[in-house]
Order: sequence, then C-alpha cells, then structure tokens
Amino acid sequence: MRMIFAFILYIMINGVLPQETISITAILQWELKMKKIILVAVFLTVLLAFGVSAALAYQTYLPVISHQATPTPTVNPDPIALPNGDFEQGHEVWNEQSNLRDQVIISQDQFGVPVHGGEWAALMGIYNNADEQLDQTVFVPPDHPYLSFWLWIISVDYCNYDFAYVYAGTNRIDKHDLCYDHNTNQWVQKVYDLRAYSGQNIDLIISVETDATNQSMIYLDDFEFQTSLNP
Repeated sequence: MRMIFAFILYIMINGVLPQETISITAILQWELKMKKIILVAVFLTVLLAFGVSAALAYQTYLPVISHQATPTPTVNPDPIALPNGDFEQGHEVWNEQSNLRDQVIISQDQFGVPVHGGEWAALMGIYNNADEQLDQTVFVPPDHPYLSFWLWIISVDYCNYDFAYVYAGTNRIDKHDLCYDHNTNQWVQKVYDLRAYSGQNIDLIISVETDATNQSMIYLDDFEFQTSLNP
C-alpha cells in the first residue's frame, strides 16, 4: 500500500510515469527524501508560529501623549462694585470727615439733582471754608484695575479757589477745579488707571476744600472697578 501511495505521489509531482529504468529502491529513496522535506516544512511552520506568538506576547506599547492647549482664563467683563460703592447701605464702610457737619453721604430727599443710581450718594463741599474727606481701604483686583465713579459739579465760584482731590494712598491721581466754568450739568464718569496698585490694598480718598466766598459742591456715586479705561 505504501508503495502504491509513493508511486501515485511521484506521478502527481512529476506529471509523468516513472521510466522503466527507475527501480523500486529509487522510489523508496525518493519517498524518504519527501518525508524529510515535509518534516522540515512542518518544523519551520511550527517555529514561525511560535516566534510570532512570542513577539505578540512581549511587544511594547508606547503611551499616546496628547498635547492640549492650556485654556485661557476668562475675565469677567462686569464691573466690580466697591464695598458700599453705590452708598445704598447709607453710612456703612466709608469714613466720613467734615469740619462743618457730621456726614457727607446723604439720601435722595436731600439732593438738589437726580441721583445717579438708587437713593443714596455723597455730597461734598456746599459750605464755604469746608474741609471734607471720604475714604475707605480697597483691594485693587488684578483683572479689574481701573477705578470708575460718577460725579456732578455745581459751583458759582471763580476757578482756582475750590478744589476736589482724588488720592490712591498718598499719591494724588486727580484734581478737580470746582468753579462755574467747570460745571458738568449732568453726571459724568471718571476712570483712573490703578494698574500700579494691582493686587494691593490702598486707601481711596476723596477730599474737598472750599474758600471763604461763593459756594461749590460735588456729588459722587457708584464707585467700582472695571477691566479697562473705556467707560
């Protein structure tokens, strides 16, 4: 049976019948040679399969690193009101000083002009020889370093006699000449750059001095910090 199988296999591979000169021994030798070739092929196949399996088992996976841009913090564009910056808490927070009266923060029923907002505001000056001050300690927010407030000037005096001053600590940042030529006739917004004091506590001071003749006064309301010089 084995000889018949080998004979058939020889025909399938070579495509012809063996010549008469080919002996049975030659066919057996050829069969043995084919077995060796098959064994080598099987061995190589198993070895290759083992190598691929081992490579898959020990392969190294590198971590995937994703670079994402750091989000930019969003700045709140809304103004930040000073503590009692609109005076709606009456006489709270602010320090009021005057050589002629007890208080400079007043309610709407004492006003001679429309209140800018709410029912309270500050009124400084009014009387001759007045020396008055309104102040509080404030923190200058780094993202809102611009001080803003509203004023209304009314005067019957000549210029260069009555004055209002704005201080950041001991540094004077503005001077208003309270005189007839500088009457505002309405609420006007003032904005000051306090970036030099960013992240610090400062004494915000408003002071008014009038002389012995002709009255001058200044109304103040709605103190707040904002993000820019633009009103």
